[in-house]
Amino acid sequence: MAPQRSIESISGLRVLANGVRQEIFDTIEALGGEASVREIAEQLGRPMDGLYYHLRQLVAAELLVELDDDPATGRRYRIRTPAGQGRVKLRYAPATGERQQALRQVVRGMLKISADDFASGLADPNTVLEGEERELWAARGKGWLNRTELRRANQLLQELSDLLRPGRREADDRLYAISFLLAPQPVRDSRR
Repeated sequence: MAPQRSIESISGLRVLANGVRQEIFDTIEALGGEASVREIAEQLGRPMDGLYYHLRQLVAAELLVELDDDPATGRRYRIRTPAGQGRVKLRYAPATGERQQALRQVVRGMLKISADDFASGLADPNTVLEGEERELWAARGKGWLNRTELRRANQLLQELSDLLRPGRREADDRLYAISFLLAPQPVRDSRR
């Protein structure tokens, strides 16, 4: 399992509630935890000048760190995740008041990005839609789990998350996004 750190502050959650900032952050993690603004812009298909505001917000929230210019490579404005802290996860507890609202906004942003990713993949004629190398999935299910099954579901979701490794290693590697949501359903009153 990859090392993880959690976002503790409500201000950090609020910064990630913006979908563009989530995409930037996820892209930097996927690029190995460090990237230039040019590399980020290329991966996102966005102009570089449109990213600086969002990068400053992520740095101010201490979710990213600015690096000094590297005269040897000529690269300017490189960004990285905080050293040695690994992947980021949301910290849900305590989920009351402002934290609860901020968490809902972050998840709302995630789901919008996921819908956009799905639409993009569906529109790409090169996306594999069937078979063992299928690249596009969307599903929603509702069913019953006992405690043992719930633990197994959590293990599988963690394993799936761990498959997403940072940094491209092979020339034929392709960048993928995985989104999922597991939520208990409330007990509903059966009144008619």
